[in-house]
Amino acid sequence: MEKESIQKHTGKSEHVLTLIRQARKGDKQAIERVLQMFDSDIRYLAQFIKMPREDAIQELTTELIAMIRREITE
Repeated sequence: MEKESIQKHTGKSEHVLTLIRQARKGDKQAIERVLQMFDSDIRYLAQFIKMPREDAIQELTTELIAMIRREITE
């Protein structure tokens, strides 16, 4: 059972990584799909930022897009 859970998680991670790679190549639909995948997390985190909720959501979304587009140089 644990092995199945790990495989499901790994499959999701690979899917997200594939979408991020596509987004970095300019695929706008891939960016949109990544944003949809993280929408509930963004909305949850926005409640802890001391600014109006919609502004916090916008800031988090903008930063996620910037992170997607940024090349990892580490």
